[in-house]
Amino acid sequence: MTSRLLMLLACALLSACASVRHQPLSSTAAPLLENKSLAFTTGTKPDFTAMTAGNAMFGLIGAIEAVSSGNALIRDNAVPDPASGISAELAKMVHAQYRIADRKLGVVSTAAGVDELAKLHPDVDLLLDVRTANWSLIYFPADWTHYRVIYSAQARLINLKQREVLAEHFCEQVPEQTADAPTYDELVGNGAAGLKQALSAAGDKCLEEFASLFPG
Repeated sequence: MTSRLLMLLACALLSACASVRHQPLSSTAAPLLENKSLAFTTGTKPDFTAMTAGNAMFGLIGAIEAVSSGNALIRDNAVPDPASGISAELAKMVHAQYRIADRKLGVVSTAAGVDELAKLHPDVDLLLDVRTANWSLIYFPADWTHYRVIYSAQARLINLKQREVLAEHFCEQVPEQTADAPTYDELVGNGAAGLKQALSAAGDKCLEEFASLFPG
């Protein structure tokens, strides 16, 4: 794989090529949440990319195989999307902190736009939407033996009646290379236990970042 192709792939995997807005809940909007109804949603699972050193040797064909094998890895080992746990915990926190009247069960939604979500949930005042933007594993550029698990997600609190985003943040977890970075086999062995642990840890860190959107 050429260095340019590797750079383009890394840019896509890291989700760092687009600007991201950080918008905490304002002090004027916070009191307006009281006695409102709240639902929480997650998006459908995006493709999971498992880019190995072997795949990298075959350029575009290898990148396609990385997505195919990555999706199979998630499916065959029942690897959960961290967004589900993040949205549930964040909704619980927001519900308690702002005296929200009703918290509905979470659902998976294929819709992403504010207008679409408002149409799908006409009986809800507020929607906490958390969705995974990217999850993947890839070797380090200077070390094809060891890997890192990358995770990024977006969280939004939406006023569905006004069709307005009240709070928003994009979280990105990109581990630096360390002496104890795992090998591919360590991540995918034993039912992908290493991968599940790494994604769970990344999800916890994103939850901490998203919680900062809602000051006490």
